Amino acid sequence: MSTPGPESRISNLEKESMTLGARIEELATDTDNNFRALRQEMKDGFLEMGKAFDLNASNIETRLNKIESMMQELLNRVPKS
Repeated sequence: MSTPGPESRISNLEKESMTLGARIEELATDTDNNFRALRQEMKDGFLEMGKAFDLNASNIETRLNKIESMMQELLNRVPKS
């Protein structure tokens, strides 16, 4: 078996370099797409949490107003001396 000539070796190195470069490019694109999707999921999650906090605050405010109203009714029922 003879040693391959320089042209064959260079050709092989070029092919390997091209293949590795293409793999790196695909991985970079995949990584970028995954980060974009993750960022969107996180943004959507934060917006959803914000809506939940707003809803809870509204529910708490409504309950506090009901309690205050009930307390006022009870105080009005108590005879004044």
